[in-house]
Amino acid sequence: MSRPQRPSDLSHCEQQRRLRMLSKQAHLLDNRLGRCCSGPDTPTVVSFIPVIGGITTSMDANDFLDEIMSQFVIPTYMREEMKRNISKHLIMSLVPVYGWIARSIFKVNRRNYKLLRNYIKESKP
Repeated sequence: MSRPQRPSDLSHCEQQRRLRMLSKQAHLLDNRLGRCCSGPDTPTVVSFIPVIGGITTSMDANDFLDEIMSQFVIPTYMREEMKRNISKHLIMSLVPVYGWIARSIFKVNRRNYKLLRNYIKESKP
């Protein structure tokens, strides 16, 4: 695995390669409920359990944040914003039914990915 680098230190192609990989990962993590129609897997079933499901999906979101930080050096304010998104996700998840609906709309991993993508677009020289 490559070490984290500032976006400005990477070529455009390398930035895009890393962003594509993170985009796919965010999409897969946020669409777990969509996979239940083709046959539920363990993470999908667990995500329906009140509180426990919210904790496990928040742990996944934390792992995704770690993956972002392993690919890019991001500023502290952005890392804090991403952590706030994960906290909001966890709080929403504590309420059965409403939490499932809110989580499917909020999509914490894609939200954090979009923050990263916008930061990289803004940091172009």
